[in-house]
Amino acid sequence: MSSNENEMHNPIVIGLTGPFGSGCTTFANYFDDLSEYDKNQKNWSQFIRYLGLKYYFKNDKNEKGELDLSEFDDKIYRLYTKFKEEKRAVNIYEKLKFNLEKRERLNALSGETSKLALYVNKENQGEHRIISISVSDVIIYMTLGHKISNNNAPDKNSAAQRKKIDNYQKITKKYKSKYNGPLTLIKKHEMIRLQNKKQVKNNGKTTNQKIENSIIQTFQTIREIKKELNGGKKYRDLLQDFGDNIRRCGNPFDYENKFAFENHISNNRWEDFLMCEVSKIIKMLQHVAQDSIFIIDSIKNPYEVEYLREKFMNFYLVSVYADKAQRKKREVDKSLNGKKVEELENEFEANDKRDRGKSIECDEESFYKQNVKKCVELSDIAINNEASKGKFYEKILRYFALILDKGCTKPNTDEALMNQAYALAIR
Repeated sequence: MSSNENEMHNPIVIGLTGPFGSGCTTFANYFDDLSEYDKNQKNWSQFIRYLGLKYYFKNDKNEKGELDLSEFDDKIYRLYTKFKEEKRAVNIYEKLKFNLEKRERLNALSGETSKLALYVNKENQGEHRIISISVSDVIIYMTLGHKISNNNAPDKNSAAQRKKIDNYQKITKKYKSKYNGPLTLIKKHEMIRLQNKKQVKNNGKTTNQKIENSIIQTFQTIREIKKELNGGKKYRDLLQDFGDNIRRCGNPFDYENKFAFENHISNNRWEDFLMCEVSKIIKMLQHVAQDSIFIIDSIKNPYEVEYLREKFMNFYLVSVYADKAQRKKREVDKSLNGKKVEELENEFEANDKRDRGKSIECDEESFYKQNVKKCVELSDIAINNEASKGKFYEKILRYFALILDKGCTKPNTDEALMNQAYALAIR
């Protein structure tokens, strides 16, 4: 297999990181389409709807299945004519430049060099391989397979924390009849994979489809659980604890076992960790279709970034940024439901502090605690999300097009200046 073919059959993995409330989940939700696996429901993601509006899919009116760029051609021609008549007015030049870049970007989604057709079926609007994986969903997923014992429970003095865990488990147990069957099949497949990788590789299409359906059913149930947890907000600190515990020792409920780097290496304990679980899910889903795009929302630890870079050759880390005051306002406005503004602001400050690694007290803790600040420093792409949602979506589409068709559009001013700064820094 040539290097180009090999790259084509490696999944594209887009990791998202950024401070609390910056917009990572908004980015992921633009592509998220979990309910689409019920083919009777045309509950398509905004991205698929966008492609439909731009005539990407083949139908009676659009036999080729190409994005309609005629509106841009007409607009660009009118602006260019006006630009010449008004002696190169700056405001018209900016509009002309914007529309030319937008046309380049859209062409990259359906042009001859675009790879989008590998992931989105032009013949069927409801069939695609762009899959969003929420890390908080994976954390809940990992709690479903573990039990609390007296040896690994939180400190006995943390009565409030233990009560919250008990309440959390009561909620998850209500859904056991929905997730138990699919989860058992997934875990059975995992055991077979560990014992005989060759057998898993030779699985038939029907077996792989059953495993994918089990994953989808499990995560659909997790979405229901999350909804009852008030979108995870009510239990955010608990889910953060679970995430730290998984990174530290592999068990979300284990508050006692200390992190021992040497033990993890010698005993191959990495199999139980958060991004390892994400990697397993990606591989199981990829058995159904080799060409897939996975969007991971949200990565919180820099060592997880390095793990994913090592694991997937087509991995891109996108950091999303917004001013702290704006992020705080967004989170407070979303959560106003009988709560006092001051209480919500205090919650935001606590979450933001933990998110950015302010709770790390020693080098050892940097391996398993959240540190978004360090993740941002490792990002390949940075997106500012301080304007409208529409403009944010435009930026998402631009970088998504560049990932699919490298060099499809020219660098903007900020990117050109950053490139110059980088070149000067390494002289």
